[in-house]
Amino acid sequence: MLFRSSEGGWFVTQLVRFRSGFPEKFGGWTVKTLDQYVGAARSLFPWVTTDGNTLTGVGTSKKIYVNAGTTLYDITPIATTYTHSTTPSSDNCFSTTNGSSVITGSLTANNAIDGDYILIDGMWNQFTGSISGTTLTVTAIAEGTVVVGQGINGTGITAGTTITAQLTASTPAVASPTRTSGGSTGTNTFVVSSATNIVIGQLVIGANLPTNTYVTNIVGTTITLSNNFTAPGATSTVYNFYTAAGLGTYTVSASQTVASTTIDTTISGIPTLAFMGEHEIYDVSGATFKFDIGIPATATASNVGGKNISVYFQINIGNDIVTAGYGWGAGPWSRGGWGSGATTPIYLPARLVFMDNFNNDLIFNVNGGDIFYWVYDAAFSYRAIYMRDYPTAVAVPQQVNKVMFTPSGHLLALGCTTYDPTAPAPDYLGYYDALLIRWANVDPDIGPEPTNWEPLLTNTAGYLRCSSGSRIVTAFNTRQETVVFTDTAISSLQFLGTVEVFGLQELSHEITIAGPNAVTAANNIVFWMGLNKFYLYSGRVDTLPCTLRQFIFDDINQTQSQLIIAGTNNQFSEVIWFYCTADSNEIDRYVIYNYADNIWYYGDLSRTAWIDSSIISNPVAASSGWLYKHEDGVDDGQPGGTNLPITSWIQSADIDIEDGDKFMLVRRLIPDINFTNSDTAENPTPSVELTVGVRNFPGATAATTNAEGNSTTKTVETTATIDTYTNQVFLRARGRQINFKIMSDTLGTQWQLGMPRIDARPDGTRG
Repeated sequence: MLFRSSEGGWFVTQLVRFRSGFPEKFGGWTVKTLDQYVGAARSLFPWVTTDGNTLTGVGTSKKIYVNAGTTLYDITPIATTYTHSTTPSSDNCFSTTNGSSVITGSLTANNAIDGDYILIDGMWNQFTGSISGTTLTVTAIAEGTVVVGQGINGTGITAGTTITAQLTASTPAVASPTRTSGGSTGTNTFVVSSATNIVIGQLVIGANLPTNTYVTNIVGTTITLSNNFTAPGATSTVYNFYTAAGLGTYTVSASQTVASTTIDTTISGIPTLAFMGEHEIYDVSGATFKFDIGIPATATASNVGGKNISVYFQINIGNDIVTAGYGWGAGPWSRGGWGSGATTPIYLPARLVFMDNFNNDLIFNVNGGDIFYWVYDAAFSYRAIYMRDYPTAVAVPQQVNKVMFTPSGHLLALGCTTYDPTAPAPDYLGYYDALLIRWANVDPDIGPEPTNWEPLLTNTAGYLRCSSGSRIVTAFNTRQETVVFTDTAISSLQFLGTVEVFGLQELSHEITIAGPNAVTAANNIVFWMGLNKFYLYSGRVDTLPCTLRQFIFDDINQTQSQLIIAGTNNQFSEVIWFYCTADSNEIDRYVIYNYADNIWYYGDLSRTAWIDSSIISNPVAASSGWLYKHEDGVDDGQPGGTNLPITSWIQSADIDIEDGDKFMLVRRLIPDINFTNSDTAENPTPSVELTVGVRNFPGATAATTNAEGNSTTKTVETTATIDTYTNQVFLRARGRQINFKIMSDTLGTQWQLGMPRIDARPDGTRG
């Protein structure tokens, strides 16, 4: 007799989907970007600019990027800036230790934490020069500027040599203030009208000053010089303070003789090319912090770095995953003894980023933080800025769980700070309300104004509050409404076009949602994963029946439910959820609902963010620092362009005869497999493995001997190779129950399974 495989159903799959009821291997993937992102990516957002550029925002636990083509552009906002022109404390704020590549910095009010990133700019210089005694002569500049206070290195230059003063210059002055007082004969101090852009070491030229006079100290507008005035002169005299930026002569700290050579500037023996750029900091304690540049210093020095330094601190990083916090301040006030740490963990959320586009630009927020605004330019030369710092910003919420646009064009802040127009700035931004919804204005003439959040009688900015639950978890746009999820309820937010602007109608107060990204939509239906079941909204809220429900929710690491992401693959009618299994703190498994075939299947795959191919050619996913283009080829594309085979398989449930009362003998199988779309250039003869297993009792492992005591190694685990020319497989397998497994693990293989048939016959009732 012949048994169809569907009789017993399918038991488990790995990277296998169903199309029109038939299983097939997943499509492959390739690496989309040449650059690797930093942190754990939790969000992807695609949009198309008016000049035809397809962009994807990438939000990670440490950075924000925009992907264009194969390139990732870092647009992470800068939280704190120290520049030499505005904050002299950023000059000479670093220390080195001879033989160590670790740099110690000191900048007050940096608000940094361990793991944050800083960007150092304005340091690298390369020029041609010679040294005679303590006089450095610069004859050509290849890159950058020559800066007093910088170390220099090159062939024959004594280690630890620094530029101490500028003697002559061929460049214009950067500061030309008027002397207001001081400057008597025989003194070396005077007062200027403004000390802007004046730094220690600059050359000074003016009436009654000897040649080679330079600045030795600055206190407010009082300037101390290296030489005395030869005559008092008039207080209205203008003095030129030259920038150390051009050809000329300079004083160095160590006497030596060096022929004309290429010279790099250094920070106490460290090339500034290594010092400049981005660094991850650690050991943050107040104003001090450390970072490692990988090149040992050749001198020990304090308060080095030279002039013209700019130091930029990026916004704080967040947690890769949900973490548990203990200790003082981690638990509720008044719980436990004074000064004692919390014994019950307080779970600290992972950092999530929520994005939406405004025309060409990107608007985003970090969960529980500020809203940011990134202005698009084709050169990607700008970073995002705080929306509250945007020129037209009014009453922008400064603590927001999620930001998004509605179909009506209003920018929403879900779970955010209140607004009190009677309070003076900045107190009009009051307390945080986890159930509050605020929205920005949409002008009837000019359209959305995402930076204007001040509710007035003359605009449409406003707010309302959810009535159920303790916090807003997320929201999702569908059709002409926005569904808002709290931790216990779902409501419909609809644009009314009246004075109230929006109305909020509760749809159900008996739902849960696993996390902010656990919701998606397909076929005009909203799907989401709850804490113990799946749901859908199609005009009404219903439970989505799931044949894998018990397995999935027993399998989930509920502590990391915040990380769950939902997505779609509309080409195959799939709704996908990626989640962390019980023993994992990072996403490692998926479950799929195929709404065309009304079937569920699951498998192992690590993807931390996902977007479908709505405005992009293929679905794109994130994992381990890379973006991947899915349904591209049939293999596992690796960084660098190499391919690895994808191991995919499907196993049937057990099949028996007469409810297992009788043994059966399986003699042959008709596999019904085709290899359409296989990469025959990679693998001219694509194949799969067919494994047949038998059991004598339900739940038992495969036996090694049969009832007669003979070896069954070949028959219990019978494997044959199925290729494009195989019509049938002959074997002998005996048992009360059988199952079979189709598996491929070779390059270039794509397979689809039709309706396999098993040739089996009753073989007695032996016990």
